[in-house]
Order: sequence, then structure tokens, then C-alpha cells
Amino acid sequence: MWEEEFEKYKQYPEYMQKPIEMSHFQIIYLYEWGHRILGRLSGMMYFVPYCYFLKRGSLPRQYLPLFHLTLCGFGLQGLLGWYMVKSGLNFELLKEEKAATVSSYRLTAHLSLALALYSSMMYCAFRLSPANMAAPRKRFTKALCTLAIGCLSTSIVTGAAVAGLDAGMIYNDFPWMGEGIFPPASELASLKPHWRNLFENPSAAQAVHKICACGTFGSVILLGVGLRKTQLAGFRHRLYLLTFGQVGLGIATLMSNVNIYLGVAHQGTAMALLTSLLYILAAA
Repeated sequence: MWEEEFEKYKQYPEYMQKPIEMSHFQIIYLYEWGHRILGRLSGMMYFVPYCYFLKRGSLPRQYLPLFHLTLCGFGLQGLLGWYMVKSGLNFELLKEEKAATVSSYRLTAHLSLALALYSSMMYCAFRLSPANMAAPRKRFTKALCTLAIGCLSTSIVTGAAVAGLDAGMIYNDFPWMGEGIFPPASELASLKPHWRNLFENPSAAQAVHKICACGTFGSVILLGVGLRKTQLAGFRHRLYLLTFGQVGLGIATLMSNVNIYLGVAHQGTAMALLTSLLYILAAA
């Protein structure tokens, strides 16, 4: 079985550019297989209860559009994942002498949709909690939390662009990028039109990710201050711990030349912070 699959893999650009041993191929294969199985299981775990509770009429009417949209999002996520992988199997990459990797545009879109699906489900779960439904709403706290979620989500999405471009492999220092905080403007805006730099220019992608991370840090600290005299004051310490941990892991990942374990921990902490912010948004 392994020999047959390995022979198929040898026909694709990635192997042609960078041959690997069978043992390395098996690791890649199992990661990819596991990712696809988990994706399908996630879809089924949403679809089955969705159908059951929809038939019983148990779903809150005000959230029905979001539930329907989330179901469509799962289907779209599967198609987007296939479309993303397809971009790395293009033989034109060999002719153009480009690295046989997936498109950073498609990778970013795939992660963005996953983020949206996760956020919608977690927010609904938290908001429909009896305690949160009965809690008084505070507009100022909700506004601060929405700002923090927006900054964090942007940081996560720009992190996908960094990963897609291997932008963490350059400027492995902090806070410096070369001789200054940021590289020269000519390097950051070397592509035209300028928006392409975010998805195709590693230096710009890393710089933008750092800026978004600073915005996230500041907005979460501001939210923590805003929570002092509310029923959610106890969440401040958790937010601070996750935020400082996230910053520390990000710096460590960069300075380690993107150690895979630190990178996974960095992304995992981002999701833990997002989950906490979604809970505060639902309860605020």
C-alpha cells in the first residue's frame, strides 16, 4: 500500500523539486489523512444534531439563519480545502521555477473560513447558555471585546499568509527586521499593485503580522481594564496570561527559525484566546 501511494506522490511537482524518503512521506501522508478525516467528522458532528434539532423545532428562531449558514460553510470549507491543495499540484510551478507549495491566497482563505465557522459555533454555544441569556448587556464592554476579536482574527489570518510564504524564515530577530523595526519601504512595497505584498512578499507579510499582533495585545489589555468593575472581572487574569503567552510564543517561534512545536503552540494559544474573547462577547 505504501509503495503504491509513494509512487503516485513521485509524479507530483513537490517530490520532483525536493525528493524525500519513504519514512518522511509516511509522516506527511498520515498528517494529511488525519486532517481530512477530522474535517469530515467535524462536518458530520454538526450536520447530524443540526438535522435532529431542526426537525424537532428546537433551534432558536433568531439563530436559524446563522445555523443554516454554518452548515453551508462546512461544505464550502471542504471544497476550499480541495482547491487549496490543488494549487500545489500544478505542473506550471515547475516551468515557472516556483516552489511547489499551496497558494498563500487559498491557504489564507481556508483558515479564514475555518476561523469564521469556529467563531460562529462557539459564540452561539456561549450565548445560548441560560446564564448568559439572562445577563445584562453592556455596550462598552461588548465594543471593546469586538475590537479585540477583530484584531486577533486579523492577526491569525495574517499569520496564515506568513506561513504560506515561509515569512518566518527571514528576519529571525525581535523587535528588529534588519537594521530597523521594519525593512525599507522599497522592500515592503516592492510589488504592484501594493495589496499583493501581503500575500506574495514575505517581508511585508511578517511586518503586517507584527503590527496586527501589537494591535491585539493593546486591545486585549484595554478590554481587561474595561472588565474591572463588571461580573466578568475574573476573566482579566486569564486574558492577560493568554495574551502574554501568545506574544512570548510568537517571538520564540520567530527566533527559533519556526520550530514546528512552538508554531503549533502559538496557533493553539491564539485559539484559546479567541475562545475566551467569544465567551466574554456572549456574556457581556
